[in-house]
Amino acid sequence: MNKKLLAGGLFIVAFAVYGIFAFKENVNPYTNFKGAETAWGAVQIKGVWDQSKESSYSVEDHTFTFWLKDETGEIRQVLFHGSKPNNFEHATSIVVKGSLENNVFSSDRILVKCPSKYQSEQADGIKFQS
Repeated sequence: MNKKLLAGGLFIVAFAVYGIFAFKENVNPYTNFKGAETAWGAVQIKGVWDQSKESSYSVEDHTFTFWLKDETGEIRQVLFHGSKPNNFEHATSIVVKGSLENNVFSSDRILVKCPSKYQSEQADGIKFQS
């Protein structure tokens, strides 16, 4: 068998296996806190910030702690490893990516969804006169 053909085939197989594992690592299913308890690996949870509980930012640890209410109504503490997002207070919903560790959701990524600044004038209560 031709050595170049064999080496090329092995390279293609190795690249395909690497691609599958890299893709699987970056795909995180959406779930709730109950589902995160039994999940293997990282998950994404969509919810809203529970402002009735205290949130804090630690400069020493570079961590932001807050409470999130998932879509089922369950509330858990989230420990985000990073800075508090600038528009966090204006968020209509929050998506956290990470895993549940000792009843605290440890997150390495936050996606903050805010109302659009391009809302129609009808939505703002302004009506056109004709």
